[in-house]
Amino acid sequence: MKSRFARRSLMLAFGVVLLSSACTSPSVAPTIVHTPTENAQANSLFARMRTAYDHASGVRLAVTTRGSTSGAFGQFLIRLRAGTNVGETWIPAATGAELVALPGGPTYERDPGDTCWRALSPNDPHALQDVGAPFPAGHHSQKALDPIRSGRYWVIQTEQPEMFWNLATHPTFAPSTKRFETYLVDATTGLLHSLSFRDAAPPFQSAALTPTALTVPVEIPNPTPAC
Repeated sequence: MKSRFARRSLMLAFGVVLLSSACTSPSVAPTIVHTPTENAQANSLFARMRTAYDHASGVRLAVTTRGSTSGAFGQFLIRLRAGTNVGETWIPAATGAELVALPGGPTYERDPGDTCWRALSPNDPHALQDVGAPFPAGHHSQKALDPIRSGRYWVIQTEQPEMFWNLATHPTFAPSTKRFETYLVDATTGLLHSLSFRDAAPPFQSAALTPTALTVPVEIPNPTPAC
């Protein structure tokens, strides 16, 4: 694996304490065309997760922790079709802009009180970047360590660019060189149990998200009229 970070430093960055257990390779799942990571074992688990979400109508990712504070900070709602993201919206819990992204178009943003939607540049840190990609892999290949078995879960740790999931950790964009990410995957169902992030540099912003697979279609707002 090509990697610029060591297992020890990544474990400290996440602050994850793993239970000692025998490590065996995760069961092989159908390969997906998109390559989520540079690690074959991690890719097998991402493929298994996609298969687990094949029959889900969507997924809710609720931001339940920011730093040391627990609460309701907002949620991502993702419409799924055969495990692929075909529409996404960000709904803040309090103040803040609502975001919508649909296939073939930009991310649209609407501030509280506005009646129109403003198109964002693809490079805007608030842009939703995973529409059209398999859930939860996304479009961008990540660096990853070998998955580790911890009780009933598989743990995948990856490294992402600075803007990835910034809405989960920051109400407004605050640059960071990179961020580390932990996927906790149910070894029995293949569903994502939790997702957490931590910036690699001060002030070490962090967040935890709780995923819920949905059986009813996700309602994505129609971003009209445009501003």
